[in-house]
Amino acid sequence: MPVEILIRLTALGDVLLAVPTARALAQNGAEVHWVLSSKWAEISPFLPATRVHTLNGISDLPFLSRRLRALKPIKTYDLQGKVISNLLALFLGAPSKYYSKRSLRESFRIALGRYPLECSPNPVWKRYLNTIGNPDQLPDARLTIPENYLAYCKKWLSESIPYRPENLVLFHPGASKPGKVLPPEACQKIIPSQNFPVALIGDKVIPISFSPTVDLRGKIPLSILPGFMALSRGVISTDSGPMHLARAMDCRLVGIFVQAHPNFGFSPIPSSKTKIISGNLSCQPCSPHGERSACPKGDWECRNLNWKAISEDIKDFLNQ
Repeated sequence: MPVEILIRLTALGDVLLAVPTARALAQNGAEVHWVLSSKWAEISPFLPATRVHTLNGISDLPFLSRRLRALKPIKTYDLQGKVISNLLALFLGAPSKYYSKRSLRESFRIALGRYPLECSPNPVWKRYLNTIGNPDQLPDARLTIPENYLAYCKKWLSESIPYRPENLVLFHPGASKPGKVLPPEACQKIIPSQNFPVALIGDKVIPISFSPTVDLRGKIPLSILPGFMALSRGVISTDSGPMHLARAMDCRLVGIFVQAHPNFGFSPIPSSKTKIISGNLSCQPCSPHGERSACPKGDWECRNLNWKAISEDIKDFLNQ
């Protein structure tokens, strides 16, 4: 079986958007070897690859290159598009294909702070598939679930939290970028309106000024989180990592886009279990990933949505 190398190191959301590409390569008859940042090593068992090789930094390149060259790969796909991934692809010596990122024009607009940014008809997961020559491949976004994994998670959770996971809605209100963080008024409407207890997940990027049902931020290891999501009632998130992880576990998912916009390319892979919420404003997106800490218009219209109506909409969706 021919060996093909897929390089997508980080970030977590983009790694998960590359899952359909890895599955497509395997369906085409390749033995897929995935190169992943060691930061995300805990998700290695879930990725659809013959083997996942972790990279800890540029000092790992010589050793990893020798190991991968010994496999005699026939092709390398660099879906990262960074210097370190370019170097690795070069060192492997096999024919390489590179993911085409945003245009030079759009990069200049971002650098100059222009907005709204141009949305693309082709989401990132489809552009990844286009890189391997399968643009029309039906995407299979599912992670690989190790045998007995969900039973292990259920036992771990029963010993760690006071609720059965199937009765919990998981809510990730924080984010790595300021423009993705939900405003307090959104949390105050969403949490009480649900018919099921709500558990906060993620880290403590934002304080919650009222008591949620259970605050699990910083308490669930990444190795358990996919199973927790799969066992739960559903997931609500504004951050791409948890959003795409929930989609990859085939959970009921509510993805909320505030400063960013789903049509910029980073929306979850479509599913009947996925609901996307966005203001769809003429100024969106004003940054690629919610990097702005101040609204360029000064009104934060993207955060001042009808959260009461949205909360009811979320409740109805998660009750299905």
